[in-house]
Amino acid sequence: FQAALAFEGKSPWVHVKDVPARFGIFPRHIKDVSEVVWVDVEPFGLFHFANAWEENGKIYIYGCKSENMDVGFETKAMTRMHEWVLDIASGKCLSARNLSDHIVDFPQVDQTRQGYKTRYLYAVEFDYGKGSEARLFPEFKSIVKYDLKLNQTTTHSPMSFDGNPVRVSESCFCPRASRDNLDESQEDLGYIACFAHDETTNKSECLLLDARTMTPEVHLCLPERVPNGFHASWIHSKLPLSKL
Repeated sequence: FQAALAFEGKSPWVHVKDVPARFGIFPRHIKDVSEVVWVDVEPFGLFHFANAWEENGKIYIYGCKSENMDVGFETKAMTRMHEWVLDIASGKCLSARNLSDHIVDFPQVDQTRQGYKTRYLYAVEFDYGKGSEARLFPEFKSIVKYDLKLNQTTTHSPMSFDGNPVRVSESCFCPRASRDNLDESQEDLGYIACFAHDETTNKSECLLLDARTMTPEVHLCLPERVPNGFHASWIHSKLPLSKL
């Protein structure tokens, strides 16, 4: 934290890169601080994790990694979906890699599998095309699906009901009611839901994609504009509002 930068109209938060970043691993029911295992990794910046789980003495972590942590958004976010594999016994990072070159953030998984092994991750891709320099905050042009088993990605850039490109928001996975939640082969049997804005017509829509094929299923035209937002979620229609 460098207060002097604030008086220059800049962000006072500075990313110091000559020290490592660090993951802390501790039991859910920790009894003493000595149980914490600290694992040093290469310096990085990150706002949002996708998922993490333990498997055969290793912890797999997925999140949108940036080489630079800029909380003042003075530079373009260049975050890519990243995987870290940590060894609990040795306290070492065994491997770290980008899953693709897509510049993404706001990652999601099937929320019924949060904290458990997942095959699929989802995120939205930044739009850094022509005209994006004038925007005060980055916007998103497409939805990316990551298949961790096949090590491949599928990208969908939605079009509005009127046939124009749209800006998308955080996209949620919604399982189908008929899905067998215990059948791993049905993990992506569901929909991707997101709000989208057509800047040409100034109309907003709620889009539903088939999560398996990443192709459009439904365009729900909305009577009011929904501003390009940050985070999103979904609820089952039978869930009482008192449970939110």
